[in-house]
Amino acid sequence: MKVMYFFLPFLFLTGCERETPQPPDPLDLLPLATQTGENTLGFLLDGEPWTPNRIFQGQYRKSDSAFLVACENVEFDDEGENAGQGFSIFTHKLAKAGSYKLSVLPSSRGSFTRLSDGCRYITFDNKPGNLSIDRFDTISRVISGSFTFMAISEDNCKDTLSITHGRFDVSF
Repeated sequence: MKVMYFFLPFLFLTGCERETPQPPDPLDLLPLATQTGENTLGFLLDGEPWTPNRIFQGQYRKSDSAFLVACENVEFDDEGENAGQGFSIFTHKLAKAGSYKLSVLPSSRGSFTRLSDGCRYITFDNKPGNLSIDRFDTISRVISGSFTFMAISEDNCKDTLSITHGRFDVSF
């Protein structure tokens, strides 16, 4: 009987498997997909979560049906210069909820800029992105939706960026 008590702790220690902590799902780090004018925006940038930390705006002009959502992720380098990133989506002739193509101006466009090296990426006609407006409410002044697109470099930077699982909920 004493032998059993001796081996019992050994069985507990060897019989248990430790769970390896899993990294969080990048989608769980994005803001929730709401439709109440929360002024939120987020997306996966080449598979990594991206959300702004400052300067967020949503605008809608009824006169020409233009919609703009723009924001920045502000960071400063050692010299105190802004080394952050900027993001925007612009579309012209937004009149109702539905799907809109993101390509090049003048109709609509998505863009991403890295301020640290001046690299600017924009949507292009060869592979247009998609902007889906889920709520378009000019009375409550709320526009919400989702987006996805590839953006090509305007400079001599990395060829393209992949922006996926984008969502926004803005009041204007």
